[in-house]
Amino acid sequence: MSGSDQEDTFAPAKRLLRRVTSVITVVALALVGWFAVRSAGTPVHDAALGSGAVWVSSDEHGWARVDTASYRMNKVVPLGDVTQVVGTVDVAQDGSAAIAWAGSGAPAIILDARTGNAVPTDVVVPAPADKTGEPLSFKPAPLVLRAGSIALVDPRTGDLRITRYDERVGPQKDDLAPLLARSAPVQRIGGTAAVTVGTDGVVHAVSGDTGKVVSYAPSGDRFVPAGEVTLPITARAVDITALGPRWVVLDASGARLFAQGNPEPFDAGIDKADRSVLLAALQEPGPAAPRVGILGRGEARLSEVAEPDDDEDNGGVVLPVENSGSGLAKSTLTRPVVQGRCLRAAWLLGKVYYGVNCGDQAQIPAVTLDPKGNTGGSRPSGVRFRLNRSRIVLDLVTTGEVWSIEGDPVAITDWTRAAERQRAVAPPATRTSSPTRTGRTAS
Repeated sequence: MSGSDQEDTFAPAKRLLRRVTSVITVVALALVGWFAVRSAGTPVHDAALGSGAVWVSSDEHGWARVDTASYRMNKVVPLGDVTQVVGTVDVAQDGSAAIAWAGSGAPAIILDARTGNAVPTDVVVPAPADKTGEPLSFKPAPLVLRAGSIALVDPRTGDLRITRYDERVGPQKDDLAPLLARSAPVQRIGGTAAVTVGTDGVVHAVSGDTGKVVSYAPSGDRFVPAGEVTLPITARAVDITALGPRWVVLDASGARLFAQGNPEPFDAGIDKADRSVLLAALQEPGPAAPRVGILGRGEARLSEVAEPDDDEDNGGVVLPVENSGSGLAKSTLTRPVVQGRCLRAAWLLGKVYYGVNCGDQAQIPAVTLDPKGNTGGSRPSGVRFRLNRSRIVLDLVTTGEVWSIEGDPVAITDWTRAAERQRAVAPPATRTSSPTRTGRTAS
């Protein structure tokens, strides 16, 4: 074979090789540029939120976004001009959506999903309330958001306001207009009220004064009534959650559980402990299940609210024996969380106690988590599970100490370092991103 024939034979292969090389070069350059933009400081907040970011709050510091993969805070929003917080610095979140408020009577702020900065609004979040006379009783948050729905209830009057937002971009300021005090409520259900939003975006609210339970289902960017019943209760405290499409109500006065679709109540499974009301909290909303998580002064358990489809039992979580008796009166409660077969529970009782039971029929004693600083004693803020989809941390709101609990607890306490890192990279014009409350305090 001649030299020219060999060249003709390999020519197609050479042309293909050149094309492949060109494509690889273009892809490589694109990747280099992508990483260069990332390393140059362009925010990756949406990616961070999608891959495991959770907002936490602190009565001392404000709010922070925690990256659960790196055990670090990557954004801090300080309290700004709020010099005195009455109640709890709180946050509601789901996916890229987050709304926060600095105590009772404070205006809500939107935590922007792209920048993490605070966007002030005129929506005032009322104080949580019940009629127990117990300063440390669990009082459900008046504002809840989930699955594109936001609900706000006034616990004293039962005025219920609801709105929708686009889950792809998170709530915008205009979305919150129906929550303003000058906007008419969709319904006044009665006092001693509580509200929740299910994983399907359906809003459920209950009144302890009237026994009324109402539901509103999303339909596009609006809501339609989805049911109303009146329970045979007059309760000084109530709570409500959702298991899939069904609501579950705790009648604290009767220590009973009512579940949508069941005519008869269920026993709460936790003793009143010589009190006139059961001081307890229901689990965060979750998928459909025959049992609901409930946490009381000294124990948390799964209580039946439907005929179970299995014989498995969960022994729950209990506080250690040394905390039994009258000392439990000083414990603060938080909503338990149920993830799969695992029930998570936590208390603040001078120390922080945390326990998880993943299907064990025996009661699992809670363990002590050692904060680096003062726990703030037994204050209503206490500890909170901060849950964003499947990601979860435990938040000591009184001081801002946080633990990742997806495995063995890992402490995350870098508020100061996170704020310093933030100031170092932020342009001067954007360094002040905290909500401002000129000349007034939360009340």
